[in-house]
Amino acid sequence: MFRQTSFIILLALGLSNGIFLECDYALRSVGTIGNVYSCLARIHPSPGEKNVSDVSHNHLDGRVDADVESLILNDNIAFTPFNIQNFFPNLVAIDINGKGTLELTRESLKGLQSLRYFSFSRNQLQIIEPNLFIENPRIEWIYFDGNPIRHVAFNVFDHLEELRVLYMIETTCINEGANTDKNAVDLLKFRILVNCPPTFEMLEEKIVRSSLLQIIIAAQIDREIDPINEALEEIVEEQRLLIERVEALEESHRH
Repeated sequence: MFRQTSFIILLALGLSNGIFLECDYALRSVGTIGNVYSCLARIHPSPGEKNVSDVSHNHLDGRVDADVESLILNDNIAFTPFNIQNFFPNLVAIDINGKGTLELTRESLKGLQSLRYFSFSRNQLQIIEPNLFIENPRIEWIYFDGNPIRHVAFNVFDHLEELRVLYMIETTCINEGANTDKNAVDLLKFRILVNCPPTFEMLEEKIVRSSLLQIIIAAQIDREIDPINEALEEIVEEQRLLIERVEALEESHRH
């Protein structure tokens, strides 16, 4: 059985142009969510690739990829892989703890609309980028403990209306956590803004995007107003012609 499994993995790696996740599938406990069907993943990288191109399919009886609700990375990796949603679209939990991971981008969390629990503790992350959780509006638990974080993008947590646990303990810029209520989380978000300010590049991007947004809005307004202006011009022209006709009739009556 071992030789057969190893052969399948080697075959998959030989055919792969991306990362292969070798999963140990089982029911595992995730925070206060409870037991969920999980993939404890060994990572078989492909040089220069960041996309997951395949996963092992040695599921428990009756289970398929879409049943996987928790992904736990079990190997050190410098970045968080992309394309996870194409294999495990219904993830509610991701656990990448103590793996020395330097890079985390919104592309890694793309399409994971059901994600509720995200733990990224004891890695090497220094910057939390803009819109990191833009596609994960249901997140309730976020853990960034023990990372050398120095900068956090402006308002990166603000759209997460269900967020009730946020930990930034023992980071470079702040040593606090909140897990009591929404007010405590809101206060921590403010303190993160003060203590972990956005980089100049983040602020510059926000200003540029705001300027572009204003240009787009102005162009949209112009497009909406143009037909109105044309209609008004037509009305004015019709009024002018009507006045000319009335004046011509009055002149003919006088003669």
